[in-house]
Amino acid sequence: MYQMPSVVQVNQDISPNDDMNVGDASKWYFDAGKKALDNIVKSLNNPYSDGHQVEQILDLPSGYGRVLRWLEVYFPLSKITACDTNADAVEFSSQHFRAMGVISDYDIEKIKLPVSNYDLIWFGSLFTHFDMTRFSKLLTLFLDNLNEKGVLVFTSHGRLAAYLMQHQNSFFGLGDWVSSRVLAEYTASGFGYANYDDKYPVYGVSISSPAWVMKQIERNCDLNVRVCHMVEGGWGHQDIYGLVKL
Repeated sequence: MYQMPSVVQVNQDISPNDDMNVGDASKWYFDAGKKALDNIVKSLNNPYSDGHQVEQILDLPSGYGRVLRWLEVYFPLSKITACDTNADAVEFSSQHFRAMGVISDYDIEKIKLPVSNYDLIWFGSLFTHFDMTRFSKLLTLFLDNLNEKGVLVFTSHGRLAAYLMQHQNSFFGLGDWVSSRVLAEYTASGFGYANYDDKYPVYGVSISSPAWVMKQIERNCDLNVRVCHMVEGGWGHQDIYGLVKL
């Protein structure tokens, strides 16, 4: 593994359209990218991937490069795919970072990735916005395109996010009654979900307990996929998981 870069080593260009950089939040923006890289490195540092070279990386959803800018510095020899449904974000990422830009699709089955042997796949804050059916489909898509000894790192809303939804509802942009319904579903089954509104029928907010996420991994993965990293609240208010494919 390489040395962890400092913020002065990464590309400082931030798109004015990047809604992840709100107000005077640049320090938080860069801290979030570095924290993601830290968890990615810890996931890669597992006994099954020892010595495996990271040649192909997928960042989906890449957004405007909040994490991508750290990946390109830490993995200087790797080829990176930046994939997102936001065409403007993909164009920005391909122009400002060392990445191949690919437009994603809201229909998971229509997502066309340029390669099928990624050594590292990062998808932060994506499961956090999908229902359980799309959760399963995405997990399958990524694992099908993960190389042997490759690592998949993702985030989810767990117990900390549930607490925030209960005590700071406006944080998630849902109405009181919608949040109450999501929390009730979460309490009953370990998973709760609601759309933001009718304009986004497949996009909203989900809450999933660590036990529920682990159950989905057991249900969708054979023993050739192992959990190699997990931290509750490892990425802000989101839990973070690392899976390695044997």
